[in-house]
Amino acid sequence: MKLFLLKRDISQYTFPDILLGCFTNLEKAQNARREYLAQYQLGKRIDPWKEQGNKTVVLDDDVEIIDSLPVIDFNDTEKTVFVINFYFDGWGQVMRKIFALCGTQEVAQERLTKIQIESSDEFQVPGCFRVGEIFLDKLYPDDNLQDGYWWK
Repeated sequence: MKLFLLKRDISQYTFPDILLGCFTNLEKAQNARREYLAQYQLGKRIDPWKEQGNKTVVLDDDVEIIDSLPVIDFNDTEKTVFVINFYFDGWGQVMRKIFALCGTQEVAQERLTKIQIESSDEFQVPGCFRVGEIFLDKLYPDDNLQDGYWWK
């Protein structure tokens, strides 16, 4: 099964990329993207990310649908998905890499352990792996800077 992640690219000098949701089909992801963009383009809200360090913000380009992540042990009756992330800091830049989407916490933890071992040479900067659970087919807000705000 394929899942569609909606993400906003943020300057690495400002904040890690923001996960806006995970959707069970492309149409739902496209609708959520349009809804997200419209709130700022139509002036309903002021974009909290309109100014970012070392980056010109182009809202339409910064909000993307990703459909290439591995989806592991997921069935279509699930209401949530577990996202494997790595947050790291390199020379003043805070980055987020998303590795996979998993159907259960147990599978996500197993996969996380495997990823940590496989990528130990790749990530030699301070950082942390984290598994987060999010509800499917829900558009999450982007304006709370509390770590983990978008996790259930």
